[in-house]
Amino acid sequence: MSASAAARLLIVDDDPQVRALFAKALTSPGRVVESAADAGDALRRLESGVYDVVVTDINMPGKMDGQDVFRWIKDRRASTDVILISGDPTIESVLEAFRYGAWDFIIKPAAVDVLRASVSRCLQCRRNIESIRDPEDVRKKFSFLYQRVNALESMRGTLRRYLSKEVMDKVLGSAGALGLKSERLAATVLFADIRNFTSFAESRPPEEVIATINSLFERINSAVAKYGGIIDKHTGDGVMAVFGAPRRQRDHAVRAVLCAWSMVRETAEWNAERRRRGLAPLEIGVGINTGEVVAGNVGSSQRSDYTVVGSSVNLAARLQERAEAAEVLMGEKTAAALGPKFPVRPLGSFAVKGYSLPAAVFKLVHSAPAPFAAPRTVPWDPEAPALSQRDRTMEAPEARDEGRGKLRGPGCAGGAAAAVR
Repeated sequence: MSASAAARLLIVDDDPQVRALFAKALTSPGRVVESAADAGDALRRLESGVYDVVVTDINMPGKMDGQDVFRWIKDRRASTDVILISGDPTIESVLEAFRYGAWDFIIKPAAVDVLRASVSRCLQCRRNIESIRDPEDVRKKFSFLYQRVNALESMRGTLRRYLSKEVMDKVLGSAGALGLKSERLAATVLFADIRNFTSFAESRPPEEVIATINSLFERINSAVAKYGGIIDKHTGDGVMAVFGAPRRQRDHAVRAVLCAWSMVRETAEWNAERRRRGLAPLEIGVGINTGEVVAGNVGSSQRSDYTVVGSSVNLAARLQERAEAAEVLMGEKTAAALGPKFPVRPLGSFAVKGYSLPAAVFKLVHSAPAPFAAPRTVPWDPEAPALSQRDRTMEAPEARDEGRGKLRGPGCAGGAAAAVR
């Protein structure tokens, strides 16, 4: 790409709305943006033309996917830079992509401004290399240096979005970090989901949908980080977070509940801002459960994720499904681990698929939008003592039974579980 020539970009994604969104975001003077609907279409274009940057989704239907496009480019068009996009990456896939020469790895839901900045940085790097008037070997050395520095920064930025700093430092600093072995441990799992998001998304343009979900997830993910959890995965319009793994935390249940309360509070403040702008609000429902899990890399030698599995994880997901808007439901072990000043109300027991006995359910009682004084920020230090009683307390006013949030539908038992004292 000479200084006077237009930069050629290729967007590869099977979703026409995503292609249109990315093309609009990346189009500017001095650029020619084309798009391909699948891997086969992309390879046909690459065989007949030269592109400076290819932006490709990894997961696409058909015999070939984005990984095939990426490998083909690096084997046959080494001078072309590639930005990979995935909604469900593994640590191994991210690291392997950078080792193989990817310019960047962006996790869905992909923020348009993140992609735009990455492409601009890449094109500037290419212009800098082209401007060098020294012999070809010097150009190659500069190119290699740019790629390595960018790879390290992109790798850290990518991993930081879905790994705690603790795990990220292990992955980047230890050759054996990817072999996190499976272990049984006590942990607390939190599921949060945006209510009625499907109908919201169907009635709005894709640009608004992506901007909205990213804006809310920014607050939700910050709450997880604030209380020392890790994002296990994003589930489209929801999130799964884990407290107590991979590093042990004696007060993981308390941290998870404080995180859930913070999520509801942050969502209420976010909705207040949206109402002031004349935009429709969205609510979240949260389910939490504490118990024994198996934590480790789950998958195959080709693809695996660090996650937690077990019946207690399944119960947390079921509680989230039953939670109403702005409601936090939790299992019996979570409630039992809380301090006496937490405003928790027993709702009774209900049958859960996969469980032989009914599960006792508790509700975190609150009054929107901000029922409690904000707790002191709790930094995550796995080696530090457990949270103090002051940190464990929400300093809530006397809880009132508002008559909301009772479980409905078949399988809801009438007997109430014992209240937490």
